[in-house]
Amino acid sequence: MDDYLLPEKIAYCDPTNIQCVADYILEVTKRINLEIIDQDLTRSWGGYLRFNRKHIIPFIEEFYMNRKTDLMEQRNGLDPKILIIAPRKMNSWRYHERRDELWRVIFGPVAVYASFNNTQPLRATTFDTGNYINNKVLERHRLVGLQNWGVVAEIWLHTDPKNPSDEDDIIRIDPDINDPNPSPEE
Repeated sequence: MDDYLLPEKIAYCDPTNIQCVADYILEVTKRINLEIIDQDLTRSWGGYLRFNRKHIIPFIEEFYMNRKTDLMEQRNGLDPKILIIAPRKMNSWRYHERRDELWRVIFGPVAVYASFNNTQPLRATTFDTGNYINNKVLERHRLVGLQNWGVVAEIWLHTDPKNPSDEDDIIRIDPDINDPNPSPEE
């Protein structure tokens, strides 16, 4: 994957130009024939690209190779997505009622606040490129961009196959807050 994503090029993308980052991600996803079914690159914190669940196997092989066996055993369905977090931005303090999320940092570092109550912790945890983050159903979380663009591969693990999660399964506790100086753990 690293040969195709060219992380050093992402590092040079202008902090105000999400399309620059998205173009590098699209190079990779086109090479492995991922079909985009939804995207929004206009969020105050960055944006996302969501892919057809029919293409979960190439997505796992590209971004989650060392987790392939346990992911393929999931029986409740999986959905692939890429999050792009802008430098010094953060998304809303949120949780989901119908999915766990498994994140892998494709280009970092990024920071994450996480808790099982509505109070955001004072400090975030920093995750480097290659690290995994597991957000459980009902776990509050917030993704934070640090010095450069952050890119996170995300897999939705649906907790109820009869009522799969979607973009409406985001319960926002606080809106998108874009503190110019987030304070992740060192």
